[in-house]
Amino acid sequence: MAREKNRHGVKTFAQGTRRLVWWIETSLPVIIGTLEVRELIKEEGIGHLPQKLQQAFASPDIATVLWKTALVIYFFSWVFGADSDTEMQSEAYLAAPHEGRLTKQDIGVMLGIVAGFVVLCVVGNNHRWFALALTGFWAINVVGWRYMVAALKTPIHQSYVKYGRAKQYVEMEKLRAVERYATGEWQWRRFAIGAVLAAAMNVFAFVEPRPGYAEASIFNFVVFVESWMWIMRSRTKLSLRVLDDLSERYGDKLVESGV
Repeated sequence: MAREKNRHGVKTFAQGTRRLVWWIETSLPVIIGTLEVRELIKEEGIGHLPQKLQQAFASPDIATVLWKTALVIYFFSWVFGADSDTEMQSEAYLAAPHEGRLTKQDIGVMLGIVAGFVVLCVVGNNHRWFALALTGFWAINVVGWRYMVAALKTPIHQSYVKYGRAKQYVEMEKLRAVERYATGEWQWRRFAIGAVLAAAMNVFAFVEPRPGYAEASIFNFVVFVESWMWIMRSRTKLSLRVLDDLSERYGDKLVESGV
């Protein structure tokens, strides 16, 4: 009965997080699209809007395409990544942060991320401002991650205790895999290397040694940091699937033998 209650709290927290991510995924493109169209209308007038849109799609500048593509990759990586992480954590934890409720701080962190994406899109026509905004957004990432680590500390400890008392050792290993992913030292390495790439990105943006270097550095930054994240995410998911298979095959025997 207690376990069902615990799982219910975790599921409630996960559902709230998914709803918030869905709201971001749905509303942000609408907000950005409205801003972009508004600027075109303001500059050219509504009569020239179809012509301007046709020109933008017919002959895009390769440099602009690079950093616009980087923004699209970053946005969808965040959206799908947040949903994937929520699923993994709800599968592994027996206790939820803040007793299963999204707090004002939780919502504030997510809205801060939304604001960061809005800024990135608003300055998307100037690669210098875009590089600066992307660097600021990277710093927000670090703050958001540390907030998440602090919020997960108690639920992770409580889950370990509950799994240990129930002798659910495979479930404990699943929790350990998710903990390494969410709070592991590899995150510091990723943020440190990302900071170096961000510094180089800003140098290229403001010094401009050759045309296209700034846009290429922005694209490389996003692809590198997000690829690293998805590699670790996929590795963790694979670990969970292997442990699930072991649990189905040998879970009862492990409990009976007290291993």
